[in-house]
Amino acid sequence: MRVTLDGREVCAVFTVEADPDAEEMVKRRDAAVAAEASLDATDAEISAAVVDVPKICIDSAKDITLKYNRTNICYAGLGEFSFVDLTTWEEIGHIKFNFWQFSILDRLDLTFSNHWEVMPYYMTGAAVGAQMVASASCNSYCSLAAGGGTAKSKTMAIDKLVRWETKATSKVAASKVSKYNKVDWAAQILPIGGTPSEYFPTVNKNIRCDRTLPGHKKGGCVVASFVPTITFAEADYPQYYSHVLRSIGNGSPSRLTRMANASLKKKNGSKACPSHWPRPTIDHECDEFPMRSTYEGAYTAAGQDANGDWKGTAIGRTFKGCGITALKTGTVPGAQWSSCMIDKDQNQAAGQKVKNFYLQQRLLDRDPYKVALKAKAAQ
Repeated sequence: MRVTLDGREVCAVFTVEADPDAEEMVKRRDAAVAAEASLDATDAEISAAVVDVPKICIDSAKDITLKYNRTNICYAGLGEFSFVDLTTWEEIGHIKFNFWQFSILDRLDLTFSNHWEVMPYYMTGAAVGAQMVASASCNSYCSLAAGGGTAKSKTMAIDKLVRWETKATSKVAASKVSKYNKVDWAAQILPIGGTPSEYFPTVNKNIRCDRTLPGHKKGGCVVASFVPTITFAEADYPQYYSHVLRSIGNGSPSRLTRMANASLKKKNGSKACPSHWPRPTIDHECDEFPMRSTYEGAYTAAGQDANGDWKGTAIGRTFKGCGITALKTGTVPGAQWSSCMIDKDQNQAAGQKVKNFYLQQRLLDRDPYKVALKAKAAQ
């Protein structure tokens, strides 16, 4: 990158590298934030709310890759600028800094926050007193807060931790889904007496915002490309755990797809657990896996025919001790689902956990997720 510095042609060489001490990097940042909090609240350089750096930023800094989960996105690491005089090829200035670029989403809000933080820890020569010119821009699917525009910029001295926050709001209409909300960051180094460097690269991720979550009126935003996992612990639901463990072990899928269609859910339930099957006691209920609220459920598992009609032909199984005589037990070739009579309280608690999971992860129709099991610790 070429810049002009006091009339000289200077090359600003920018590099990014991993930080093997990422945990310490965050501790240093937190200490700087604590020190900043003691300043006068009107200090112009306090330009962002105090928020914790998402834990995924530590993983990002360790290998310089974008990390994300359902509600956080982060790109972090070590940045370095070296200023070289193009006439003498001497280094005339150097700056090293930690950086964090992260977004925090809200599953029940169409506004999400975006943060850009830089903390220098080494500065010499022409780099002393340098500023950073940062800019944020929202694509056509969202707008930045405080004026509703699509781009903002800020010039900040980088002699200490600098933090900048922008809030973006999705423009998604009622009962619609917007898959491509995105805030892009860019930054330049501006040495004293010089011109700004070229922008150095940053990365981000598309954010899905919607107003269509089944059973909830509020809009919200998530990283839809992240596939979440729901975990069932043997200690909490021993009979449910046993059924799911045997079902997956005998061929049922552990990666499922949420289904919001009430009619199809009912058909899944009626096929896997028809009401005329006898229950062992009033304390037992029929449990099916995969769940009726998934496209892998008993009725929909076989897919659709050429006319778009659901085949409803998927084969089921049961297991020893499940109290079901209408299905074959054990390994059944081609079986895609299973049923088992289990403790009613465990079945209902597991079902409520699934409903809560759909809300917490803002899973829409045809969103995938994974099922994991946690065994009891060895005695």
